[in-house]
Amino acid sequence: MRFKMRMLHFPEAGVAQQLAAEIAKSQDVNANLVDKIPPAYNLEKERLVFICIEKGSLKTVSAFCKQLSPERVKNVAFCALSGNAAEVVELKKIVEGTGIPVANTLQLDVKGGLFKKASLTADDIKKAADWAAAIVDSLADN
Repeated sequence: MRFKMRMLHFPEAGVAQQLAAEIAKSQDVNANLVDKIPPAYNLEKERLVFICIEKGSLKTVSAFCKQLSPERVKNVAFCALSGNAAEVVELKKIVEGTGIPVANTLQLDVKGGLFKKASLTADDIKKAADWAAAIVDSLADN
């Protein structure tokens, strides 16, 4: 881990949780720093917070984002799963309204079916890991 960062997800279990864990693994972040929204422990002086969300997360995640402050979090990056781009636009406005820059966003279309639970593919994981690495590299250079 190059600097202090956390990976958060909503809902508590599912593809967003799996994605947050994969991003943490790709950045050599301790698994204890992957948490649900709202997190068990307050965010304090985090250089970067990755937020992974599934469709239908707006109400809970927006309430959490409104409580963020630049003293607690320096940068946020959103990863949206399964076509919830409109929710990310709204969340980005909320976070930027608190004075925290949004480093970047990623949209992943995770496939599932009527009788098949959605799951990440190796391609999804690689795309997310590369996206996270690019953000971490850009912030490490500053």
